[in-house]
Amino acid sequence: MRGNGFQDFAGPKRRKSQRRPFAYPAELRFENELPAASCLIVDMSETGAQLEAPPETNIHDEFILLIGAHTSVRRRCQVIWRSNSRIGVRFVNEPETLPQRLIGKAVLQTLFANAPNAKA
Repeated sequence: MRGNGFQDFAGPKRRKSQRRPFAYPAELRFENELPAASCLIVDMSETGAQLEAPPETNIHDEFILLIGAHTSVRRRCQVIWRSNSRIGVRFVNEPETLPQRLIGKAVLQTLFANAPNAKA
């Protein structure tokens, strides 16, 4: 167990890039027209993330993770491990960001203000 009360299933030695605590809401989108599901990004690295979703959420092996207010960044994910309410995912593609003209200035400020290691 790590100090914040959850188990790190992969362990730091198996990771290709360092994870950073994130604690940010996100949305899971599935390609077969299932309803979207809410989740929390527990921590994230350049190559993947640990997500928390209600245990009853039916999460497929691949999905799109929508990150940020108004789902401004999209990542295709592949599930690497699962526990009761957490999953570890590997990012399959580079981030896809919506054009800034579609994201209001207030939304951008919120994203950067809430980002880990944001400078005040």
